[in-house]
Amino acid sequence: MVGGVAQERSAPHLRSAFFDAVRGDVPEGSSALAMLAAPAHVDAMAAALDGHGGRLLRHHLGDDEARALQEAVAADPEAAPPA
Repeated sequence: MVGGVAQERSAPHLRSAFFDAVRGDVPEGSSALAMLAAPAHVDAMAAALDGHGGRLLRHHLGDDEARALQEAVAADPEAAPPA
């Protein structure tokens, strides 16, 4: 998410209520982790983050917002698989 929000100037498609809300919820100098998942997987993903601190915010994205998020991070490296 940080990369996506940081790319705002070069990616005007990241202007939407969702991205504006994330910007407002993340204090300057902090980071956000965005995880995009099918509804069937969201509860398991949230449970995996439990106990690691931070704050969990859940949003339902429309097709356009999900596509904008995917495009924003498409060039970023994939996460390493768990060891």
